[in-house]
Amino acid sequence: MKVLVTGAEGYIGTSLVPLLLQQNFKVTALDNYHYHSNSMLSTISDENFSLIEGDVRDDDIMKPLIRENDILIPLAGIVGAFKCDKDPKSAEQINRDSIIRLAKQKSKEQLLIFPSTTSIYGPTKEGSLTDEQTLPTPSSLYAKSKAEAEDCLLKNTEAISLRFSTLFGVSPRLRTELLVNNFVYIAYFEKYLTTYESHFKRNFLHVMDASRAIIHAIEHYAKLKGDVFNVGLQNCHLTKKELCSLIQNQIPDFKFDEKSDGHDPDKRNYMIDSSKLREAGFKTTVTLKQGIKELIKHYSMLKTSDEDKI
Repeated sequence: MKVLVTGAEGYIGTSLVPLLLQQNFKVTALDNYHYHSNSMLSTISDENFSLIEGDVRDDDIMKPLIRENDILIPLAGIVGAFKCDKDPKSAEQINRDSIIRLAKQKSKEQLLIFPSTTSIYGPTKEGSLTDEQTLPTPSSLYAKSKAEAEDCLLKNTEAISLRFSTLFGVSPRLRTELLVNNFVYIAYFEKYLTTYESHFKRNFLHVMDASRAIIHAIEHYAKLKGDVFNVGLQNCHLTKKELCSLIQNQIPDFKFDEKSDGHDPDKRNYMIDSSKLREAGFKTTVTLKQGIKELIKHYSMLKTSDEDKI
């Protein structure tokens, strides 16, 4: 089967595409090369792989690509509250509008896996477990754009939406601003971190498990289509303070403290229930502890802390 992956040079895409090729899918990867990355070099020689430079906002590029592929995986996006606030117009055009056009252009026969986010739940009642029945109350432009795109897909197609928890771990196109990746980065290179609203809880998911969840959705599409699934480590709900302690176990000279006079602009504070997808046969494979260990190993290979900054 032919698969179109947009934003393929990104954090998830560079982990996902090799998995798809291993399973003999024919992959067309689209990316605008915003970060001037060459993360796909290892797949260039695969005869089932093709790479196209382009923007998901360009209908002249997208329309024929949509027609030619059996499976659509729109990973392209402006990711995170900070980046969306910095360029709100692009955030809405890419995160929401391009997905709405995709929903209108795809046929009934085509499979569509939408990478959503648990950010759409927004602030929830402290101590409560958030499942797919919880009403989304997105508080950032990033979360709102993803929620609106997801809502359109589910109303107009038989897509599968995967609401990913906070991602972590090493991929060919690493994102060092993600919470775990960033905390480990600071712990390894700077040895000291001040946290705000450190009682806020998050649930986590390794980037490779996010890619595996997409593969699982493809393999079980007939059973899962038209539905939404949280994807995260089960029973792994840590506050930022607890995360720092977990990192400190592997970097003993790392110190951290808490400040009560500031606030975190990212208001995510929830515990995510991912049992629905687990009951559908999906299991995560990488623990948070293992992910921290691999990040430390990766950062130890850098000459200076500046070489991997984004």
